[in-house]
Amino acid sequence: AIVACLPHMTWGSYILEVQKVFKKRSVQSDAWLRCLCYLVIYMNDVNSKSLAPSMVTPETKSSAVLYLRSNILPFMETQMICEEGVSNKGVVRPVVAHAACAIICAIDTVDREHLFHKLVVRIADAFKSRSQKVRDAGRNAFVKIGSLAPPKMIAFAIDVLSRQLNKGFTRHVRKAVVFSILKSCLKRFTDSDFGDILPAIIQIINDDIFGEPEGKEHDVDFRNSAYKEARKAYDMQIIIQVFSRVYDCETMVFAMKPISMCMSQQLTSSMGMKLKLFLESLRRGIAMNTLISRQTII
Repeated sequence: AIVACLPHMTWGSYILEVQKVFKKRSVQSDAWLRCLCYLVIYMNDVNSKSLAPSMVTPETKSSAVLYLRSNILPFMETQMICEEGVSNKGVVRPVVAHAACAIICAIDTVDREHLFHKLVVRIADAFKSRSQKVRDAGRNAFVKIGSLAPPKMIAFAIDVLSRQLNKGFTRHVRKAVVFSILKSCLKRFTDSDFGDILPAIIQIINDDIFGEPEGKEHDVDFRNSAYKEARKAYDMQIIIQVFSRVYDCETMVFAMKPISMCMSQQLTSSMGMKLKLFLESLRRGIAMNTLISRQTII
């Protein structure tokens, strides 16, 4: 009900409502926490017009964000990972991660990058867990972040995943997470936005398909693996997503960089099979693309 009222609030009345809800934190129920999170997530629905004359202290979005940064964000950080109960221990709360990301995205200061890095690294730790429940919750949190964060921050998150998840089964987890992030953000991205994240995606594609695996678990059998993320060829799904979204000759050529890098190596039978799969995924992606002409493809 409070969220529905946000378009009718000014920043002054909004921050008073947040303070009112936050003061009840001793309750610590799931319903209360979701209420606080949604108040933060949908903050941009607040009316940005000037306050009514009856309000004594004028508030702006910048002062509201400062309050959220100083008071709500530290609290969200303490609530983001479940620490109670055997079955939920270590599970990321996606709605809390979403709210924390909303605050960080609203911050217009030099510490935004540091705060976002801290958030991403903390969630990425979940992907090293052997628990499917923990990994799924972390993946859902990244989907929420992908639906909200600007492209350069998403590219930064993908880069962090590339460095954090580079051994054994976590490489399969990384592909699944990147695919989920792309699904959540590509539709809202402009051409320029897509161009900003493309280098990070191509690096992941090249590393996962044509790079040298680190650790014996990289080649886990898709059909027999205990890890859900390893049973589906997410790397090929990522390629399809990319080529369905390239919008001109330049982005298409850049997206094909893994091919030239592959051809510069000795072409083994295994590499030849990977190249064949890459080209098949490329073809499927291009078939779905409505942004480039046949002439551009040729």
